[in-house]
Order: sequence, then structure tokens, then C-alpha cells
Amino acid sequence: MSATNKTLAFDPATADESNVGRILGLGITFHVLALVAFGLRMYTRCFVVKSFGKDDLMMCLCMVGLTGGGMITVAVAIAHGLGRHVFTLSEEDVIIYGITVFIQALFTTITSLCFLKLSVAFSLLRLSGPMNIWWTRIIWGLMIFIVLYMVESWISILAFCDPIAAHWDRKVLKTARCWPMEVFRVFPLLNTGCNMFTDICFATLPIPIIWRLRIGRRTRIYLIGVFSLGYVAVLIGVAKAVSQVRFRGDPDAVFHNWTQTLGFLQQNVGVVAACTPTLRPLVGQWLKLSDSSKTDGNYYGDNNHRKGSSGNKGNTRGGAVGTVKSAERGEAGYEMESSTSRFGTSKYHATVLGGTSPTSSEERIIETGWNAEDGHGGVLKTTEVFVK
Repeated sequence: MSATNKTLAFDPATADESNVGRILGLGITFHVLALVAFGLRMYTRCFVVKSFGKDDLMMCLCMVGLTGGGMITVAVAIAHGLGRHVFTLSEEDVIIYGITVFIQALFTTITSLCFLKLSVAFSLLRLSGPMNIWWTRIIWGLMIFIVLYMVESWISILAFCDPIAAHWDRKVLKTARCWPMEVFRVFPLLNTGCNMFTDICFATLPIPIIWRLRIGRRTRIYLIGVFSLGYVAVLIGVAKAVSQVRFRGDPDAVFHNWTQTLGFLQQNVGVVAACTPTLRPLVGQWLKLSDSSKTDGNYYGDNNHRKGSSGNKGNTRGGAVGTVKSAERGEAGYEMESSTSRFGTSKYHATVLGGTSPTSSEERIIETGWNAEDGHGGVLKTTEVFVK
């Protein structure tokens, strides 16, 4: 029976129904947001702080899978029936649609999502700095767990049927050797559960670390807020799990497509959540966020901005010059605190010309009547700096 004859057997109004608008609207909107967040992250890391790391490489691989295995396959699937009732599709369209679902599952739902989680994990290792060894072990343990369930997901799909073409060709499926369908349906739910677990871990673990950083309250709220975006991905994961149960075995899954749509949405939100914290060096001045502590700076790769505080050993003049250069760039001053460690505390006096505001320039020093011979006039502030 041709696609046209099958359509005539049903109500014409039902045959004309389409979910393409909903699928495209959600997909394009959130994928564009993910691309913008990713682009700003790469600009910040490559040109602002100049510190491209393993977490950024993992994010690049994630975006390759998310765009190629996600958005492109969605476009091909829409051209071959995605969002329309299955009884309106030709046999060729059903096969091509099945191939796109298979590719999306391998390269987006599994592999690209794994790279996203590894990117977040490497970022948290940056944030931790020289923290307790247990913190590092927890992060590496989560990374091993992520890789293991990625391998398990690959095996469960590739080994489900022999030959693999049974995934998308019903004629091949009739003679193929496959696992029982009830067993196979457990693996997608297991994958969703593992993703939700790691999302909760990565959204929760940074909070106590950030709270102990010597940074301003506004910066703390910013960092905790953007890391908490991971909970949004968790909520989407819950909705995805519900759809996996509700539409299990649905013969018209091509029309509903909630599981694939929510999975794609979840990953795009995850990319935004993972990229937003890295943008602080780019938007910090605009949002009036204070400069970071040493541990916080490791996360952003902002090591070039510390020459005046921890980069000199006993050179108070270098500390003063470093602060003046920061002021001339219009950056906020570092928050310094006096502290005593078990190794003792070294005390330095740094005489700083100008303040930490953008107006503290050489013109202002000249206006105050600086005299190099008697040293009067231009010294606006003397700061005591304690360096461990």
C-alpha cells in the first residue's frame, strides 16, 4: 500500500497534523543559545585569558557531535517525515528517518554528551586548584563513571541487533537476531538516569568550593547561579525519562518525538550551563564582579593578572606596579586579606600610585603635583599586603 493510500484510510485532518514547528522552534532556539555560549567561551579562553585547556578541547568535541550528530540529523529527519504521522510516510522515508535516529543516538545522545560531562569535570579540576586530595579523587571517579556508561551505551546499541541495519529497516529486522525489546528499552532509561546523576553532582559539588573563595559576594552569587543551571538540565532529564516510559513502544513515535527533542534540549542547556561560568573574565567588569582569588583564577586560566600579588617574591615595587597596571586597564582591584599559615606570614608594604578606578591615570598623578625629589604629592594610598 502506498503512502497516499494509507493516508486516505485515516481522517484527512489527522493526516495533516505536524509537530515540525514545535521541534524546530525548540531545537533551533536552544542550539543557537548553545552556539553563542560556546563561541563566547572560546573567545574568552583564546583571546582574553589565553588559556585553552582540556576542558575547552572536550567542549569543542562536544559541539562537533551536537551540531553534526544533532542539528544536521534533525534537519534531514524533518525532510523525511519527522514530526508527521508515520502512516503518511513512504517506506523510504521511514528508513532514512531510522538512520538519522541511529546516528543521533550514537554521536549526540551518547558521545557528545560524554564530552560535555568531561569538559565540566576538567573545569572543576581547574576550580579546585591545590584542594584536598579527596576532591580530585571524586572528580576523577565521576569521569571514569562517565566513560564507562558511554561505552556501555555504545555496546547496548551496536550489539542490539545483528545486522545493525535492523535498527532502521523492518525487512532486515524480520530475519535479524536481536535482544528482547523489553531488555533493550532498559538501557535508554539507565543512560538518562546516569546523566541526571552526574548533572546533580556537577551542579552541587562546586558550591562549597566557591563559598570558600576569597571573592566578593556578587561574584559568589554569579558563580553559584550559573553552576546551578545544571539543575535545569536535571529537570529536563526527568521530563525525558517520563516520555521514555509514556511513549515506550509507540508506533507513531515519529510524530511525537518527545524523547529525542527533550534529549537534544537537555544537552544544549548543559552546554550553556558549562560555558557560562567561564565568561566571568569577559563580563566581570560589566556585571561589577570582583577579581578572583588564586583558586578561582585557575578555573578561568587568569594567571597573567597576578604578577602584582603572588607573582613576586619580596619585590614590593613589582606589587605596586602590577596594581597600577590593573588600575590603568580599568579592572577592579584584587581582594587581599591578611592570613597566617602554618609556614608563617610574610608582610609587605606596597605604595600604590592612584587608586583602583579607571580615573587613576598618570594625568591625575601630575595634577596632584608629584615631585620626584621630595616624594610629595601623588601617593594616594599605601596598602599592606600579606603573602603566604
